[in-house]
Amino acid sequence: MGRVIRSQHISNLKYEEYTYLLTVIGISLLTLVLLFAPLERLQCADALINRYLFSEITRNCGDR
Repeated sequence: MGRVIRSQHISNLKYEEYTYLLTVIGISLLTLVLLFAPLERLQCADALINRYLFSEITRNCGDR
């Protein structure tokens, strides 16, 4: 019984380590992209995101 709990604890720790590692890598990549991306591309992406968000908001408000 003790072995099962111990192995589950170890697997939970490994999962948390992988999650932390992926989070750090993701944030690092996002930072690099934002640092080196041209301003025009960022503005275009921002416009697309805003258009999508506002279309979702108006669609959800229209259902009420």
